[in-house]
Amino acid sequence: MAEKNGGDVTVIGSDTKIKGEMHFEGGARILGSVEGKICAGLQLEIGESAVCDAELEGGRIVIDGEVRGNVNAREQLTLTEHARVQGDLSAATLVVTEGATFIGHCRVGPDAAKLESQTPAKKAEPTITTTRAATTSPASSPATAPSAAAVETKRSSIDASKASADDDLTPPWRTGESSNGSTIAERAAS
Repeated sequence: MAEKNGGDVTVIGSDTKIKGEMHFEGGARILGSVEGKICAGLQLEIGESAVCDAELEGGRIVIDGEVRGNVNAREQLTLTEHARVQGDLSAATLVVTEGATFIGHCRVGPDAAKLESQTPAKKAEPTITTTRAATTSPASSPATAPSAAAVETKRSSIDASKASADDDLTPPWRTGESSNGSTIAERAAS
């Protein structure tokens, strides 16, 4: 593999298995098995015999083997005819050769790789859904579904460690009151 600036290329042989995080200032050619993360300053090549359960980052990335993980190429990402990739891709430019297999999402463009590396993972806020039971009717009458007013959805964060013994943690459906103070019957009547 030739480098633009004549930098060193590290080769991980086909009989090598590595688990962990690897950083290469120059280029790297992976022929063995890697689990973890691979970062290359210049070019990163995943050979046909390679199996990588890893996140890949590099300037130019060529995948000719199997990769399960997200791939972020600052310049160009190439998937050859033998490439088998499962994960999300981001690259300034993308080249896919006929025969390559890819399952995942793809973001391509001049800012795609920059956005991917700068975007922190967002934690989803927990969603709490409170459902109020419908009132029962006599056996001779058909059952009715609860009205829209009888179902509430709230989005909030819960920190049980901050609750004190004096806090009323009784769910609203136990008291018959909603957060605005009205009862189920009052809301159903309106």
